[in-house]
Amino acid sequence: MGLIQTLRRYLGTTPPRSKWEDDTPVGQTISGSVQSYVSTYANTGLPINPLNAMESPSVYACVRLIASSIARLDWQVLKETPEGKIVEPNHPLVPLLNSEPNEDTSALVFRETLLQHVLLTGNGFAYINRDAAGRPPALELIRPDLISMYRDGDGQPFYEVYSGRWTGGGNGRRRFRGAEIFHIVGPSFDGLLGVPPIHLCRDLIGLELVCQEFVGKFYSNGAVPSGILKMAGRLSPEAAKRLRESWHSTHGGSRNSGKTAILEDGMTYESIAQNLRDSDLVEIRKFCREQIAAAFGVPAARIGATDAQSYSSQESADAHFVKHTLAAYAARLE
Repeated sequence: MGLIQTLRRYLGTTPPRSKWEDDTPVGQTISGSVQSYVSTYANTGLPINPLNAMESPSVYACVRLIASSIARLDWQVLKETPEGKIVEPNHPLVPLLNSEPNEDTSALVFRETLLQHVLLTGNGFAYINRDAAGRPPALELIRPDLISMYRDGDGQPFYEVYSGRWTGGGNGRRRFRGAEIFHIVGPSFDGLLGVPPIHLCRDLIGLELVCQEFVGKFYSNGAVPSGILKMAGRLSPEAAKRLRESWHSTHGGSRNSGKTAILEDGMTYESIAQNLRDSDLVEIRKFCREQIAAAFGVPAARIGATDAQSYSSQESADAHFVKHTLAAYAARLE
């Protein structure tokens, strides 16, 4: 933190939160405008962003599993000594990290949300709110879609946060240096900004979302998605429309499935549907689940693909998950 900011806080001209107050609606969803180096559009035509990516069962399961597993851990403060690192249980940062990072958020929620941001956007941000002595009495989460990273004229990186209102002027934007932002970087191309798995695997996620939509519409049509009514003669456009609407209102939808159809005047019904297994939909969804789990570093068996267990025991699978996935994100937090 710069000397000017320290003096301002010491003199009382800039108390915490006085020049940076977030008035965005609580619970407002994260948009697709998160800063990223890669495209968000999948070949399925869907724009994959943190909001709709969580509608994918596989993505939701992976993000929830990783974030909640690390969030439940205790964060320790260590001190360097000639004999090595020792735990400082009475350090003033311990309650900040393990009880209440700020006046609005509990430690569990703070950790879990921070990890979810990293998993979904590649980056997790928190504002280090310091007192006059430079000590951090609070860590405040920053939504990833409200912060961008740039370089100044000297090539030094800085953060620009749009918080909705900045009482000091400057159209709601404020700049921060690295010492003021707690930034967790996911897998990255340049070491400054992380690239999330949902962008690199957007085609797989889009395919799973399309399959999920298809299944929903399949059963909303009573598991008989399409067919034809045949009769001798020709119907006028108005009569054909009335017949179609009458048939759908009587036999369409899962609640009408199984009703007895009554056909008149030599009319016959011929189904042209195929079942889900004939369309290979089950195998496609299984493939998507396994590949998305692999992208997040999660054993597929941990998110519902029970037939994908490749370890001799559940203990071996858990050990592999802790060593190669959770440990990597824990090291980023450290």
